[in-house]
Amino acid sequence: SGATPIYIEPDYHPDISFPLAVSVQAVQSLLEEHPDVVAIHLTSPNYYGVLSDVAAIRNLAHSHGVALLVDEAHGSHLGLHSDWPKSAVSLRADIIVQSTHKTQGALTQSAMLHLNDNGLVNRARVAQMLSLLQSSSPSSILLASLDAARMQMATEGRERLATILV
Repeated sequence: SGATPIYIEPDYHPDISFPLAVSVQAVQSLLEEHPDVVAIHLTSPNYYGVLSDVAAIRNLAHSHGVALLVDEAHGSHLGLHSDWPKSAVSLRADIIVQSTHKTQGALTQSAMLHLNDNGLVNRARVAQMLSLLQSSSPSSILLASLDAARMQMATEGRERLATILV
């Protein structure tokens, strides 16, 4: 792609060096120091479940004409219950990847790619890149498990998720 990544460290808990969120201020500094940035790739929630402020980072990125890609691998359950934080999908990030097998019961290797039409991502280009990376013979078992997980969350999700809320 020719892209050169510039990494933003998350904040860390001062006593135990536990990784926290990527701060809005860190993203602001990056955009000021590197005005040629074209995309921000954010992992939220992180492996430990810590969420960054996706809405504020999206607003900041969009104010600079920069697309926001969110790796929401451990957050496909977000937004499925009103007591939980919203998903990056509903927060209108430009591209969101969710590992549906991690938190929704789809088979391992199952994931979903979501695109919001915010005018910063070329859908045709994404489709072209996917055609280069994906198999021309996708697994019907994995696709069925994605659909089953989606249907289960649509029909029983609120009740199932309520049982694990404390």
